[in-house]
Amino acid sequence: MKVFNKNRSRITQAILSLLMMVVLSTGCEEFLDVPVEDRYVSENFFNDPANVSLMVNDVYVSLKRGGLFSNGIGQNAITSDIQRTAQFNSQGGLGTYTHSASNAALTNIWQGMYQGIAKANNVLEEIEKHVPADLDVSDQIGEVRFIRALYYFNLVQLFGDVPLIVNTIQPDDEPMGRTDRGLVYEQIIEDLTFASNNCLLASEQSDYGRVSKGAAQALLSKVYLTRANMIDLGQLDGDAAADYQGAVDNAKSVIDSNEYGLVSYFPDVFNRNNKGHNENIFVIQYMPGEDLGGCVGCATGISKQQNDGGSWNNILGTQYYYTLYDDTDLVRRKWTVTKASLEIINGEIAMTSYENPRYFANLLESKNRDATTYFFNGGDQTWPTWEPTRVAKFRRWPLSSAEQGFFNHQAFNIDDPIIRYAEVLLIYAEALNEVNNGPSAAAYDAVNEVRARARNYPADGIDYLIEGLTNPDIDVQASAVPDWSGLSYTEFRDNILDERARELGGEQGCMRWFDLVRRGILVEKIQYLNTFDNPLTGGQEEPWWSNNQGPGMNVQPHHLLMPIPADELDKNPNLKQNPGY
Repeated sequence: MKVFNKNRSRITQAILSLLMMVVLSTGCEEFLDVPVEDRYVSENFFNDPANVSLMVNDVYVSLKRGGLFSNGIGQNAITSDIQRTAQFNSQGGLGTYTHSASNAALTNIWQGMYQGIAKANNVLEEIEKHVPADLDVSDQIGEVRFIRALYYFNLVQLFGDVPLIVNTIQPDDEPMGRTDRGLVYEQIIEDLTFASNNCLLASEQSDYGRVSKGAAQALLSKVYLTRANMIDLGQLDGDAAADYQGAVDNAKSVIDSNEYGLVSYFPDVFNRNNKGHNENIFVIQYMPGEDLGGCVGCATGISKQQNDGGSWNNILGTQYYYTLYDDTDLVRRKWTVTKASLEIINGEIAMTSYENPRYFANLLESKNRDATTYFFNGGDQTWPTWEPTRVAKFRRWPLSSAEQGFFNHQAFNIDDPIIRYAEVLLIYAEALNEVNNGPSAAAYDAVNEVRARARNYPADGIDYLIEGLTNPDIDVQASAVPDWSGLSYTEFRDNILDERARELGGEQGCMRWFDLVRRGILVEKIQYLNTFDNPLTGGQEEPWWSNNQGPGMNVQPHHLLMPIPADELDKNPNLKQNPGY
């Protein structure tokens, strides 16, 4: 976020000890005990709201840790039915459901989120102790509590019962055991309710990317929907009907605020040259430049030619994901889960698409291959229709002038959307279907608004999209992506989950995994890939890895939760492992 980075030197001078805060997880035994008067330049530091903002900014910075959300691999490697790890690297078994409690990515996620929570707790306590009573910083407190709630929401979905820490841990404190996740959800809702009541509207903020009232309401609607699903599954006690209504009410508040809307062309939501648009309700913002950017689009994205904007190729789409789109839903499919890569064609870097004859022929011509064959694994073979698809929503190509190639990946400036307006519309529709035991007119309107945007094609033709260009003139394909109507409660409920995959797949790393878990269908959806008959193969036999069948053979009911990291169990005897690990 620009405000967070341009003030970095000032943060260093004014709150050096805060930046040196010790990594704090539930089993940590080492703490800094720095007197408050030594932490800041002077006690007058707290009399200036701008200085309080500097402290709050440091909490935002913690969101950028690699492996969290969509930044790098980490959460991206948690395999679902639409997204999988590449065959060459399953990320310690996360991609094949053979992972253990020693998995390094899960340890990083746990520790990174608790580091962020510790930083938030520290800032909240410093504000409470030292900010004068007549200085109203409730909006900034709301921002910090939102971020703490976001961390806990991810933790409770991934691990179940987790230690609920809302104060700075002292050296002689007894390490905490796991807190019932029902209580964790209560704290999340309390934090987000405070944020929604105290944060500024997005239109009142001077800096793009800060937590707003709408962001708190949007995330709160998602939390209520998730908790209601868990209550329905018998995994939590509570009133599911009240939570579904809470999801409806908060989503409607966001919709009625008129602060947000859909970008007219789907790829422009993710275009680095189109930042600041009002579909993104809350994003983790990255900037070009050393140590200011991130790895969003490094593990996913267009494959090959990494120094020219290609990805690591670690995370791929399943063939099932590719077929989940309607044949007319071309813009979303070709942008999100395309069969494309970056190649050198006659000495120039270009995106090629194996589903587009013109681009594929150009590639073959550059390699002196006949158009009916393809150079694959060292030999000419008939083109395999099971060529791996790419989860390509976050694209680093073409590189901007500030990005000096792949190995300076911290310069990449793709923002990571945590929640955007399209998701709020889908949450609203899904929750309304539950409240009314069937889809209402308002539920149809919400989901059809999202689908209508998918009819906006580039006027220059779909090749324009394949070339990776954005901001085109729009040609509305009125017959594409038809509206929904006439669905039963069950049909709407099933279809809305797939609509979320079409619209939101590949975001927050493992959003689809969260959706399948909250509905209790993770195992059956991944096992389905064992018998999935791909209509695109033309009779060719697919290798197991192209369709995610490895995970489908290994996934078990205990995989609805991730294991508590072994490192944390070793440090904290009060933690107990999840069953099955």
